[in-house]
Amino acid sequence: MKLRLRLAKKIWFLQFGVGLLVVLLGVCRNGGDRKYIPANPAALSSPCQKAYVNVHASSQDEPGAIICCDGTHHEWSWLIGSYEGGLCVPKPKWLPFAGRLTRFPDCWLLPLIPIFLRLVATSLPGVRKQRQAQGNEGGISSPTLRRLIMYILVMNFRGWVLYLFFNEVEDFVVGKLHLDWGLGTEVGYDATVLEESCWFKKMLKPRMQDKECYGRVFDFSDHIVLFFGHILSVCLFEVLFCFLFPFWPQNKPSATISQGELLPKEPDANSMNRLRLPSNFVPALLLFGFLYLDFVTFLAAYRTSAYFHTAAEIILGFAVSLLIQIPLGYIMFFEDWERIRSFVGFSPRRDD
Repeated sequence: MKLRLRLAKKIWFLQFGVGLLVVLLGVCRNGGDRKYIPANPAALSSPCQKAYVNVHASSQDEPGAIICCDGTHHEWSWLIGSYEGGLCVPKPKWLPFAGRLTRFPDCWLLPLIPIFLRLVATSLPGVRKQRQAQGNEGGISSPTLRRLIMYILVMNFRGWVLYLFFNEVEDFVVGKLHLDWGLGTEVGYDATVLEESCWFKKMLKPRMQDKECYGRVFDFSDHIVLFFGHILSVCLFEVLFCFLFPFWPQNKPSATISQGELLPKEPDANSMNRLRLPSNFVPALLLFGFLYLDFVTFLAAYRTSAYFHTAAEIILGFAVSLLIQIPLGYIMFFEDWERIRSFVGFSPRRDD
């Protein structure tokens, strides 16, 4: 167990480090102050299939102020193309869920797939009997259901507190900076300055033109919070738990009594085949799904950092996600919160 726990720690820190690196690479690609929002292609003089405007550009003549997607970019530009091509070319359809991570219910269901897999597998009669024969608890256990409740609470905390409530706090703080300290120009909130410099307003889609220079006001990246504090944190916690406390039958030979000693009994070939399939297939499926979700989420985080938010908005969003990442990691690897650990299944007396 200690070896597996050390490995789990390394995996947790590895994902944290890779995620932070992806965000920083996206920020570097962005240049720090570019923030693109969709524009109305019909409002542009050039023939564009899609268009984006940089809300922090001083005018439409500034390099990169307008990106016109005219269909000439290479199909792999989303991964290895030019800066403009990376924005214009969407992720391919053969990458399942790559374009749906921010949509409901996908963003809520995908992180829960590992625990759903555990719930389904442990409820199967054959698996339940094999686990009971190996001395493990059969069927759906209470800690598994409690972890599911914890994940749902975490995701609601991200949605209601870290998104809606923090947005209200952000609007209040930005408004205070403008009204009380006269710092509206620096944060992009001063109405007069916004109106004069909002050269792109008529290029926006109609629903965006009603708002005061849409996109210019500081707005921390709630998508970064979603990716790192919601999708990856919940999924990683359950995947690591599954490898620390496997729910699939283990290839352990049964035992018999021979001359007063407990000796291993060699199972027959059919029995080994029945045991080997879930023992190899289930963890491989779990690992592949986890790595794939990491891949498409990192792609989305990079794209968000490179195009849709400034460096400050991205960094603040990642910092907000730590309000979930750090506590979940603490529950996983430190024994200080003994009651919480026991509540979600880390009790040393049982193998959930």
